[in-house]
Amino acid sequence: MGHSQRAVGSKAHGRCEDLQSHCVRKTAGGIQLSLWGDIDKVSRSFFEESLHQRRKGLVDLGYKMKMDVDHFNEYRAPEEPIQLVLDITDDVAEREALGKDGKEGEEAA
Repeated sequence: MGHSQRAVGSKAHGRCEDLQSHCVRKTAGGIQLSLWGDIDKVSRSFFEESLHQRRKGLVDLGYKMKMDVDHFNEYRAPEEPIQLVLDITDDVAEREALGKDGKEGEEAA
């Protein structure tokens, strides 16, 4: 492990969700570790693995949402099914336009 990465024992509900730090989960000796690295110091391979794992998390969440909506629509709302849009391209662009703090100007709370 390089000087820009540190290992942290993973907790049951631990999350790799820091905008400046990036996390890669690995198993070593039967123990799951969360390896954290500063975005300005990690290697390309570490950063790519972090992105891959985060993208997989998005896919897993999207799949779960779709399964929930499909179930609800089948059993609770067959006459007026809820439409789920999984393409979040516009949402990401809108969020990016808001800037780092996610607020529109000073009025936003």
